[in-house]
Amino acid sequence: MVQADLDYGFDINSNASADGSCKKMNIGVWQIVIIAVVVVLLFGRGKISDLMGDVAKGITSFKKGLNEKDEDGDTIEAKASEVANKVKDETKAS
Repeated sequence: MVQADLDYGFDINSNASADGSCKKMNIGVWQIVIIAVVVVLLFGRGKISDLMGDVAKGITSFKKGLNEKDEDGDTIEAKASEVANKVKDETKAS
């Protein structure tokens, strides 16, 4: 069987165009401004600020949950390290 060597002037897996120049997609300041304007027009300033407030509340409650003490007075991190040490001891014993 004979294979034909076809050269169409471009490579499907390459970023280079037919003339050999490499064209990359760079996002500039104007493209970011246009995207921001479209987002504000679609969602409005109020919804975006509400969303940012909800994200901030979520982060705050997450941090508070990490530092929260349970009924024994241990933090969650201390309790996790106790459980890890217990598992290590059990695996060494067996």
